[in-house]
Amino acid sequence: MNPADSDPRVLVVDHCRTVRNLVMKQLREVGFDDVHEAADGDAALRMLLREEFGCLITDLKMPGLSGLQLVRSIRAHPRLKRLPVLLITTEASREHVQEAVTLGVDGFLVKPFSAFQLFKKIQRAVASNIAA
Repeated sequence: MNPADSDPRVLVVDHCRTVRNLVMKQLREVGFDDVHEAADGDAALRMLLREEFGCLITDLKMPGLSGLQLVRSIRAHPRLKRLPVLLITTEASREHVQEAVTLGVDGFLVKPFSAFQLFKKIQRAVASNIAA
């Protein structure tokens, strides 16, 4: 996938503005121009219900609606259930990974990560959802 060819709209969700800004900067560095942000899971869900996105990148732990709760809501919604979702986290406990896999998360990134790692995860997630 070349971002310039398909350039999916990406929504970045993290309660930490610094992390959101870093992830959005990394996305732009690898060619994604249509990048949006939400400060928490509740705001993200509202945006996802109003607008079309090609990929969601969300923090695991957030106040209010957590990343896993957000994924659960997305997978239960007919229009959103196939949306590629990547979880970013500072910790990837076996329990969280297992729950995320059960919910259908398309990939994990443990902070810190590089722009290249982020790009590769998005590439795999979007490609696997196109093939499904």
